[in-house]
Amino acid sequence: MAAFSPTLDPLLAIKGLNTRFKTPRGFVRAVTDVDLTLGGGEILGLVGESGSGKSALALSILRLIEPPGEIAGGAILFEGRNILEMASRELRELRGRGIGIIFQQPQSCLNPVRRVGWHLADLLMRQDNLGRRSAWEAAVELLRAVGLPGTEKAMAYPHQLSGGQAQRVMIGIALALRPRLLIADEPTTALDVTVQAQILELLRERCRESGTSMILVSHDLGIVAQLADRVAVMYAGRIVEEGPVQAILRAPAHPYTLGLLRAAPRLGAARAARLQDIPGGTPDLSRPIPGCAFAPCCAIREDRNLTRCLGEKPPAVALGPAHRAYCWAAAQEAASAEVASVAGENR
Repeated sequence: MAAFSPTLDPLLAIKGLNTRFKTPRGFVRAVTDVDLTLGGGEILGLVGESGSGKSALALSILRLIEPPGEIAGGAILFEGRNILEMASRELRELRGRGIGIIFQQPQSCLNPVRRVGWHLADLLMRQDNLGRRSAWEAAVELLRAVGLPGTEKAMAYPHQLSGGQAQRVMIGIALALRPRLLIADEPTTALDVTVQAQILELLRERCRESGTSMILVSHDLGIVAQLADRVAVMYAGRIVEEGPVQAILRAPAHPYTLGLLRAAPRLGAARAARLQDIPGGTPDLSRPIPGCAFAPCCAIREDRNLTRCLGEKPPAVALGPAHRAYCWAAAQEAASAEVASVAGENR
C-alpha cells in the first residue's frame, strides 16, 4: 500500500474530546481527552477491544450520543466548523452528505416493509431531484456497483437478504449521498471471512475512487491493516498509540498494541503457536485514573519497575514521522536512544 500524504488542512480535527455516560455509580468516561486528525482521502483505522471507546468516539463525531450520554467537552472540527456548536439544521445537512455512517447491524437500520431498491430510490429522489423511474434505475445501478446485480435484489425486502448483502445495501446508501467522510463501525462483524474480504475491498475501492475519507472502527488490528493508511489504538477511552499502519505493525510501542498483535491469529504461524491473551480487564471508568489505564495489566511496567506508570499520566512520545505513543516505557526507551545518539556524536 502506498504511503498516504495528508492534506495541509485536516478534513477532521478532534481536540480534547470527552464523552461520558451517567450511571448510578457516577459518570463513566467513555472517551477521555482524545486528540485526532484525519486528512482528505485518508483511511484511518480505530482499533481496540469492546469497551475501549471506539463506537462512542465514532458516534460523538456525528453528535449521535443520546442520554444518559453526553459530550462533556472538547471540539470536533469538520472542514473548519465545530460540529459541537452546530444548530439542528446544520447537523441534518452534515449527516449523510458531509459525514456518512455504516452501523454494525445493517438489518436494524433498514425499513422492514420497504423493498431494498426503494430505500435508495427515495434517497435519490430527495437528493438529486429525480423522478420515480429515473431514481429506481439509478438505485438498481448503485446496487450493482456494490455487488448486488439485477432487479431481483432491488425488489427484495431486508429480511430476504443475507448479512453481507444487507451490509452492501448500507454501503450503497452511505455512498449515494457522496459524503466527504465515511464512518464504518465494525462493518464486517458476524460476516464470514470471504464476505468480510469482499466488503473491505468494496470500501477501499469506493473511497479511493471518490476521494472519500474513512474511519474504520474495528476490534481487529489485522482487518484494519488491510485497509487503513494510519491506525489509532484506543484503550479505556484514550488513544494510546497512533501512527502509519506499517510502522505500528513493524514496531508497536505501547504494550497494549503489542498485546493486540499477539492476540491475533496469523497466517503462516506454526500450528503449535498459541495466541496470547491480554491480561487483566478494562479498568473502572467511573473512577479517576491517575496514571496509565493499562498499567495494572502491563508486564513491561513490572519488569522495569516503572512506578510512575500507576501515578502519572504518560507523555506523548514521538517515535517517527506521525507515530506517537502514550507510554512511560516508550519514553524511557526514547530517552535512552537519544543519550546513546549524543554519546556517539561526541566520540
